[in-house]
Order: sequence, then C-alpha cells, then structure tokens
Amino acid sequence: MDKSKYFGFGLMAIVLMLSIFLFSFGCVNPNNKNDILNGSSNATSQNISNNFTQPINETNPTIANASDVSDVIMGNNQFALNIYNKLLEDKSSQKDNSFISPLSIYSALSMVYEGASGQTANEMESVLYLPEDKTTRQSEFKTLMGLFNTKSNYYTLSMANGLWVQKDYPLLDSYKSVLKNTYLSESTNLDFRLNPEGARNIINNWISEKTNNLINNLIPLGGISTATKLILTNAIYFKGKWLIPFNKNNTKKMAFYLANGKQITVPTMYMYDEGDKFNYYETKEFKILKMPYITSSITGDNSKEQDNTDNSDLYMLLILPKNKSFDLKHYRITNMELEEWMDTSHESDYSGGYVYLPKFKFDKTYNQMVNVLKAMGIKQAFTSNADFSKMTSLNNLYISSVIHKAHIDVDEKGTKAAAATAIGIVATAAPGNWKEPPRYEFRADHPFLFMIIQKSTNAILFMGRVDNPLPS
Repeated sequence: MDKSKYFGFGLMAIVLMLSIFLFSFGCVNPNNKNDILNGSSNATSQNISNNFTQPINETNPTIANASDVSDVIMGNNQFALNIYNKLLEDKSSQKDNSFISPLSIYSALSMVYEGASGQTANEMESVLYLPEDKTTRQSEFKTLMGLFNTKSNYYTLSMANGLWVQKDYPLLDSYKSVLKNTYLSESTNLDFRLNPEGARNIINNWISEKTNNLINNLIPLGGISTATKLILTNAIYFKGKWLIPFNKNNTKKMAFYLANGKQITVPTMYMYDEGDKFNYYETKEFKILKMPYITSSITGDNSKEQDNTDNSDLYMLLILPKNKSFDLKHYRITNMELEEWMDTSHESDYSGGYVYLPKFKFDKTYNQMVNVLKAMGIKQAFTSNADFSKMTSLNNLYISSVIHKAHIDVDEKGTKAAAATAIGIVATAAPGNWKEPPRYEFRADHPFLFMIIQKSTNAILFMGRVDNPLPS
C-alpha cells in the first residue's frame, strides 16, 4: 500500500460557534447613544486567549467505555434530528442547502439550562433530552470536554466554551463554578453597557481564534445591546485528513440535477472503490456511503486494519436518494431511519463500486433560531417570565436571540467547515450474485444529505443537506 497518498492529501476543519446573550430588564436607556461611545471593557484579546486555553490530551484519544457519555450523546442525537426537521418548516431556512452543528447548539443551550429553574428548566430539559440526574449530566459533559480537546498527529478535535459577563452584574458563584468545572468555561468581565462595540470585538476575536478564522464577525454591528448582561459561547473545531483522498486528476465537470428540475454543471470528484475502502449499503429509498478520516496510525502492523471505514473513529455519512426527483427539502428524517443509517454493522452485497461526489462549498446563517427553538418547545426562556434564578438572585434574565452560522468546503483533499451560533438573553423592560457480487454506483448528481459522526461515541457533530453544490 502506498502510504504517501494518505498523508499527501486531505484535511477537514469544522467549527461551530454558539453565543448566548442575556439581558436584564429595567436598567438601561436604549436611547442613550453616548453609552456606546464611553467606557472600556476590562479584558483584551490577549488575556482572553489565555483565559480559554483548554487541556489537551497528548496521545491519541480513545474511549474506554462509550457509556460514559451515552446519555448526553443520546440527547444530542435526538436533538439533532428534531432541530433539522424543524428547520424544514422555518421559511427563513428553506433556501438551498442546510448545514448546522447540533452538538454546539446543544452544548451551549445546556450551559444555559444549568442556570434555569422551574418551568423554564423543564421545557429545556424536555427539548434537549438532558439527563435529569445532575451528577450524571455534568459528569458526562465534563468527559465530553476532555474527549473533544484532543491532539494527535492525525487530526484535531476541540471544543471551547466562554462566559462573558457585564462587569458589575451579580452572577452567582455557584453558576460560574458549574460552567468552569463541567464545561471548562472561565468567566470574563466586559462592559456591555458603556462599550458594547468594544465587547463585541473582543468576543468576535475569540471566536475567530477558536475557529482558525473560519468564522469572523459572528456578532454583527449593533448585535450587543447596552442591556446585555451575559453572553455564553461555544466553539467546536475539527481538522483531519481523508483516509482515502480523491485524485484531483479524476475531477471533471459533470451534471447535477437541482430539485426544480434544472441541470447545472459542477466539478465532480471520482474514485473507484475496490471493495474495502468504504462501507456502502442501500435501503428502499436511499444509497448510504460512509467515507472515513484518518484518526490513528496507518503504518506498520496496523496499516491493513486502519485502511477502511470500520477502523476509523470519524467519518462522513452520505445519504443519497435513489430517485432524482425525491424532495429532500421537505423530507422529515425518522428516528428509525437515523438509527439504520448510523448502524455500522451493515454487510454490503457489493464487491466494490464507483463514487461520484461533487465538490461543494457554502455558508449558512440562521438568524431566527429563536423561532425554531420556540416551535420545538422552549418557550418560557424567551419571555419575561423566564426563570434563571440559578444564574442570579435578581432573576431578571431571558434569552433574546439565537444566531447560528456555518461554513463547509468539501474537495479532493477533504473538508473544511465552520459553524457559529449566537443566543441572546435580554431583560423585559438489490440482491447480488454470491459468486461475483455486483459493483455499486454512488453518483451524487442530485440533492443529498450528509453528517459527520464520531464512531466511538456515535455523536453527530455536524449535519446538512446539499441542494446546490455551487457556492452562493
């Protein structure tokens, strides 16, 4: 086996950023324009970087027992399915292509949940499918933070959390302690009231740093009000290499059929699977392909064992409708389908096949995520009746906005992707021949779904839909 081809190509970078804005009512004058011009934040980009340094495992990470995080991962995956399906109903999200990181949204909302009580907490717990037992929940999230802050010679997977507080706001020490010890999130004081733009720049710089400059200016100009009291942020980043990269010389312009029946021409990658590269199988309506990334050594005695999807801990799951006219834009994924697609025990009836995958690159911004979360059942948290009494004794906070931004770029080398979310909390004021199995053909020349999954935990890190591979 030619080892050079595995290391000469392919990288994948994925990032998600989630920010949560909390405002308190009755304590600012929104008409006072001088508030934006005066004052200064008591933190800088330099010390922010130091505050949010995450512990790194120096060896290849493995999970001794996936059950250590099973409850949280089960909740995340159910939440991923539900929010993807709910986005299908949101008019602002019904344009071409879809891409989110459910894990980042899930983690950031979980940090908010730690400060919630009463009906507010009950609604969030129900939508997020969080473990009721506090010890179990916090222990599993702490384990995840360790797992998702890893360093090896083959890939990087990291998650960072941040808590940004109005410098004179009385946030409970108990809440800050939970975020620090469970989510590895330090607390940084900023001056949202007198210098919201200065605070915005500091947070945006932190976001850019944590996402290798893939997400910039997540919080837009004027996005922080003088009433802001808290902002919680979460960023997840993954960088790796395709286990089997595409040969760039095989990429040709080919037809891609849009959902409206129109045909466009897009650069399409090609690879011949000799039968041991990918896990491929079919259901009644879909073709399923799992494309792995390098997650450990493929040299020496282990080279053969690592040279397939089954022995890679990270992979891209591609779901292609058999019928070109299949309406993915309005197709709701069922629990049973998701479980079947993610099942790694399928045995293929094929001895190899032909893979055609378009290069695709696009950005997605979800500015109205609040509406989606309300429709899912989180309601009181967005009203003046919100109960965040575990955050502050004043209990005058509510979530004002949730913004999610994502970027993905797939080519012969691999994948680059980034995503960011901002949540604001404000105040009120076919059978084969056994003798010679047939070859499969996975020709993604029409809309398809994709997910990026960690096999050891079964966690859905990212998921999306390609309606049009051309950059918008």
